[in-house]
Amino acid sequence: MAKSFFSCIAIMAGIYLGSADAHHSFRMHYDPDRSIELQGVVAEVDLRSPHSFFFVDAPGEDGVMQRWEVEAASVVHLRRLGVHPDTFQPGDSITIDAWPNLVPNNPLIWGQAFTAADGTRYGGPPTADRADPGAQPTAGIERLAGRWLAPPPVTHPESPLPLTDAGWDAWRNYDPQLSPANTCEPISIPDLLYAPYLSSIEFREGEVFFHHEAYDITRTVPLNGESRQAEPTGVLGTVSGRIEGDTLIVKSSGYPPSAWGLGIAVHPNGSGADVPSSAQKMVVERYFIGEDDTRLVVEVTHEDPVYMREPYSGRIEFSRVSEDTPWYDYVCEVDSAERFSRDP
Repeated sequence: MAKSFFSCIAIMAGIYLGSADAHHSFRMHYDPDRSIELQGVVAEVDLRSPHSFFFVDAPGEDGVMQRWEVEAASVVHLRRLGVHPDTFQPGDSITIDAWPNLVPNNPLIWGQAFTAADGTRYGGPPTADRADPGAQPTAGIERLAGRWLAPPPVTHPESPLPLTDAGWDAWRNYDPQLSPANTCEPISIPDLLYAPYLSSIEFREGEVFFHHEAYDITRTVPLNGESRQAEPTGVLGTVSGRIEGDTLIVKSSGYPPSAWGLGIAVHPNGSGADVPSSAQKMVVERYFIGEDDTRLVVEVTHEDPVYMREPYSGRIEFSRVSEDTPWYDYVCEVDSAERFSRDP
């Protein structure tokens, strides 16, 4: 029998910019159980993906001025919060709510919220205008079409997956410096569905087209019974789809082995560490509309006999957003990603 977990979809504003956005394990560097306020002057702002950086001149604990390096969310999330390339300029005053470094007096910290000199605060979960339910199809599979926003993922004390000994060995021996996150390897299914970014669904002649804002991933799923490579690189395996009533069912297999193919550290399935996958991984996704047309429910079941004792099922509820909600380019830059793998 498949083990199941229904992911919480509550908005957790206080922790969003940390746990929900980045794709590394934060406890390598930062203490999310503490918070500090940094007041200083902007020296440089570097908005990138997967991590942005603010360089701020401010006094340390000893009162001596120093250059602080403030790591922050991806440019996509900062843009959705209202931060633009010219929002903070060199010389501007800035106040930052941050997680301190685990190493005392280390000026590398994680920025949770940013307040400009005029009092404007940028922090919390990105928002988007909800779509008007009356403007959507009222029946049929076409109700799935549109633009959807995933909720912030919620992690647990340890991975909820029913792991084999090999799976637990990998989880317990996780080394953030060896994570695929540092090389910009795209996250896989099912973790791509937990990423708190936009996704769109479009029905075309005999197929359904998925576009994911995270990593700018696209998937084309045939609906005629054949299996086809989901996208050009093959990293997301081969897929086939079918429609049962008002439900879209997508089956996939043929994934290449990956060091984080079953779970990444900051999403529910990983919860603190990456979980690898083998070439035997298989996934089934079921898409249907929730209580009203503003909710898309995705039930996803995956299995991998090398690392899992039995299949595991999760549930994600997406919110429908208006079709003119800005879609931002997510370009993973290796030199941004690998900076997190530095020694504390």
